[in-house]
Amino acid sequence: MTLPRGFYGPTTPLPSSIKRQTRTSNIQIGPIDATTLIDITAGTFSQTFASASEFGSGWWCYIRNSGTGEITLDPNASETIDGLTTFIMYQGETRFIQSDGTNLNSFVITPFFNTYTASGTFTQPPGYKSTWVKVIGAGGGGGSGCVNAAGQGRSGGGGAGGGAVASNVFVGLTAGTGYTITIGAGGTGGASVTADTTDGNVGIIGGNSSFSTLLTAYGGGLGGAGQVGNTVLGGGGGGTGGAPSSNNGGAPASTFTGNDALSGGGADSDDILTAGNGEYGGGAGGGSSGADGSVGGNGGSSIYGAAAGGGGGNVGTSNTYRNGGVGGINGAYTRGGGSAGGTGGASPTAGTVGTAGANGRCGTGGGGGGSASAGTAGAGGIGGAPGGGAGGGGAAVNGADSGAGGVGGRGEVQVGGVM
Repeated sequence: MTLPRGFYGPTTPLPSSIKRQTRTSNIQIGPIDATTLIDITAGTFSQTFASASEFGSGWWCYIRNSGTGEITLDPNASETIDGLTTFIMYQGETRFIQSDGTNLNSFVITPFFNTYTASGTFTQPPGYKSTWVKVIGAGGGGGSGCVNAAGQGRSGGGGAGGGAVASNVFVGLTAGTGYTITIGAGGTGGASVTADTTDGNVGIIGGNSSFSTLLTAYGGGLGGAGQVGNTVLGGGGGGTGGAPSSNNGGAPASTFTGNDALSGGGADSDDILTAGNGEYGGGAGGGSSGADGSVGGNGGSSIYGAAAGGGGGNVGTSNTYRNGGVGGINGAYTRGGGSAGGTGGASPTAGTVGTAGANGRCGTGGGGGGSASAGTAGAGGIGGAPGGGAGGGGAAVNGADSGAGGVGGRGEVQVGGVM
């Protein structure tokens, strides 16, 4: 993951002569803690202080949040720190704290970096030139396969689109002001079909992730329902400026320039094996066809956005039971290459679950489920978090059940301070 110039990691060393004191809960900081590094290694709590008059002018210490919680700095009574009654130190941040005898002041030594996997609130801390934000939309849910009589072309469910990624550096966020973090939920998959001669069920579109009203990344499109004799397309990839529409990728953000203006991939209506790739938008899901000789389509990939799920395995008119499509990958512009599709036949298997993103990157798409001649067809693989599209479920013959669509990977928001 590349961060803006001026963003540094949380491990910058302090002078070796500074004495270090660790804690995981509040112990009031007093005059005795002068020149000490207070290293908070775990917990979420309010860190309190003695009065500035007790410290006197010139007293100082360091405070570091090396845990994963949120530490609220809370000066004594009505006193302030950097002009605020309280503020939050996020993960990775180290500050120099000094008393002027009346109030407390600080400056940042190492900045914070915080990852949100659930909705909440980010409160801007003081002392930063700007704030870097990255948002990732959730992956869509895969469609389920259809069930029909032998000799009929039966398609599996469509793979779902991956979520988009958008990032920006914001100057002038107000210290002490809260900004709403919204994490998109992964789309649920279409339910398995248990009745004979019945089409599958569509998945649900992935939820959008956002940082207040300032930045939004749209979720991946839903996988289509398996049908008799018809080709089913995968869901379009989420965009930076709009949600996917049916099988088309979401629009780019018109206010972005360069690569940020590139949209999500779209599913191809002519060839289920050519689901579109994305750049910042998500990849498009693989489709599924009832034609003989065709496996589930591979999911589209994305350079920076999340990858899509593979299509569910089909059953052709010659009653050949096919494998599901392969999920797309992150950091590439080639279809497939990720989680394997399930195998079709009398003992069908589910699509492989997508891989979670590492080092701030997006997740990969889930594989499509294999089709079934007996029992229950393979379910689509779950999309890797954040943002991976889910695989579609496999088709089945009458007397068997179709595979359910997988669930898309959740969204994510990352926020870091820039000094």
